Amino acid sequence: MANATAEETDPCGSSAARHSANEVSRGNTPVYATVVGMPFVSVPAGTTALRVNGYNEAGDGGDALYRRVDSRPAHSGKFQTGDGDWWELVPPFNAAMFGVVAGGRTDAATGLMNAIATAQFLNQPLELPVGDIALDTALPTITIPANTTLDIWARGKSRLIINAGDPACIDFSGEVIATNLTLTAPVAWGDMVINVSDASLAHAGDILFLDTDTQVETSYGYDKQMVGVIASINANEITLVEPANFDFSPLETYISVYRSGMLRLRGISWKCAHGKRVEFTGLKAPYICDATLEGTEARAEIDCLLLRVCEGVRGERLALTNSRYTINVSNASRNSAFNDIYAEGVQHPIDANKWAFNTIIKRITGLNNTAIVECHPSFETKFEDVVDVLAPNQKASLVGLRCYGGHAKRVRSVDTSMTPVSGAGGVISLPAYRYLGKKYDRVYEDVVGPRGGLGAREVNGVYVRRCHVNSIDIDITNDVGFVEVDDRTTTNVVNIRRTIQRTAPRAEPVVLSVVDEWGARGKVASIKDVTNSNPARVVAPAHGRSNGDVVRVDGVVGMAQINKRLFIVANASADTFELYDTNTITYPKHLSGGKVAPGITMKAAYVKQVPYLGWSPVLHYKTVLRNSPLRVGATVLTIPFKLKHNYGFQELGSGYRELEIIIRAFSRSRGLVIARYSIMAFHGHPSSLMIGSAVSLGSIGAITAVITNAAPHFFTQVAAEGGNAGTEHDQFYLTADAVITVQRASDIVDLVELEVLERRMGLA
Repeated sequence: MANATAEETDPCGSSAARHSANEVSRGNTPVYATVVGMPFVSVPAGTTALRVNGYNEAGDGGDALYRRVDSRPAHSGKFQTGDGDWWELVPPFNAAMFGVVAGGRTDAATGLMNAIATAQFLNQPLELPVGDIALDTALPTITIPANTTLDIWARGKSRLIINAGDPACIDFSGEVIATNLTLTAPVAWGDMVINVSDASLAHAGDILFLDTDTQVETSYGYDKQMVGVIASINANEITLVEPANFDFSPLETYISVYRSGMLRLRGISWKCAHGKRVEFTGLKAPYICDATLEGTEARAEIDCLLLRVCEGVRGERLALTNSRYTINVSNASRNSAFNDIYAEGVQHPIDANKWAFNTIIKRITGLNNTAIVECHPSFETKFEDVVDVLAPNQKASLVGLRCYGGHAKRVRSVDTSMTPVSGAGGVISLPAYRYLGKKYDRVYEDVVGPRGGLGAREVNGVYVRRCHVNSIDIDITNDVGFVEVDDRTTTNVVNIRRTIQRTAPRAEPVVLSVVDEWGARGKVASIKDVTNSNPARVVAPAHGRSNGDVVRVDGVVGMAQINKRLFIVANASADTFELYDTNTITYPKHLSGGKVAPGITMKAAYVKQVPYLGWSPVLHYKTVLRNSPLRVGATVLTIPFKLKHNYGFQELGSGYRELEIIIRAFSRSRGLVIARYSIMAFHGHPSSLMIGSAVSLGSIGAITAVITNAAPHFFTQVAAEGGNAGTEHDQFYLTADAVITVQRASDIVDLVELEVLERRMGLA
């Protein structure tokens, strides 16, 4: 029998006799053909170690070192020889030592499971052979106990061919320490302490999973779920590392406790057949790197990796191809981070959903994907450094940031030569999920999509910074938030809306256009000199300015006091002009440089709404224009604004509301001036400001202000814009302009604020 031979091909007994003792072999270890042949071999007494040249066949990669042991090992890395002795595999391990054959033709499930179990038992790394490894049978759940590490790695391209599973072919799981626990007291959003029926089995560091039967978002059918890490335990009182992000009722919540060791997959790729996948369940800080996760065809209905109830997942240097949600961060998994990702032919490369929390994706590049940035119901999903590469003739990919909070930073669309594509990009938006009790901020930074836009709903605040998009479309629903657009954002359309709840009075914010910090992109001229005089004279050849223009000066070396300031042009000639009413005699001399540009039309469009805080007073919204265009030759500033309130009869009662519109203006020469106008709103009756009317707020200081109403407004039982309000839904709707006029030619208005306050009077 060939498998029973040693170094030579003579009978096994003769070979064994020549290697009966270390003294005889002079320290050499005897070598046999295969593991499967060893039950037919008797090894000479005194031999403590031996080698085999393969597992099933010599040269199949299963060559290994074994040592003689006194009893049967409790793992699969062993064999028993014909003489009754037991031999144990000596690390390091390769799965080929357990019969795993690369090539993709033979089912390797049994061998791989034995290899993993042995590596776990001995707490040793496991190497996979290079090539395709077929898994035609699903593996049993691979549990990773606490204080252990399962480290599976490959030297080259090792790929699992996932052909089985329902749907998971491999499920790496933490230990289930306890299940079906219940709450003994309600949990509110933000709570750090949870009281459970029995915490005796839980430890600090365990993962606590709360699942409930109450659906939060009916259109998706997702139940409330939360993962928390236990910080400490006092009897049945559990303190969490991070606060709860849902409200939970004791009657509907079931709790499980997971505890896990470390999972590391390094250089292990896999390809999934339709409906098959790999899962991580209840794991803490699993790590995957240098791998390709793929399906069978572009945008196939396949999730290659599903993360369930995990904490701190890390992924690096991954290629994701030909699948749906290639990595599906799901079931409330928290604090996952993925870096350096390439995605091609997928629907959503990394999709955070089912209330995943704080998923971060950095440096992701994609080609021909449905949505390179995408998430479903989740919290604080963040994308940074996203490059969406569009294939020839590909339509612009969609981009969805459909979560509570969330960031999108440095997102751009390019063609295959990495040239920015005009008209690419989709809409980054948020669907109308139900109000969950807490709001998160949304941040957009450096998003470039000339045809796309930015949107948000159900957020506390929206920050838009250095974005170049077609539109900004914000719908702040159920609560009052704020929108802040910086002065380096460009957009064609700004639409900020509100959806009003019946019993909560709200107001719509002001909608304002935005320009960059150098104004309406007028000519920028170079400064050659600035004199030390009263008034100062600027030498700027072909500056193109006229008397009365407002200009901004910056970049001057030496006379730094005039940088980043606005001035009125006086006594202008072709190459020089004076800075009106500006004395620079005591300033340092101009040394070099500087530029002059049109004054800022609007440095910041800041639309802010704050929550409804009580009956009196309530700030509905506030908009601030800094460095407004009020100047000589352009003395009128119009601020369009819109109010929309919805009161129930029981809220207004027999009393009335007073809505006070306040306009403040600050002039460098006049100081602060204020004008006010009050609108009295009675149940069932229109207010004093009717359609088409104009009400003067009077002339105070530097300004004259008038409120003009250009559209219908109601405070009756007829809803605004044609809707049927019913007897308990009185509406107040107003579209108007606040027109501000400068009275003195020498005044410059540096700051204008429009504010609406509400005061409630009468009985409830």
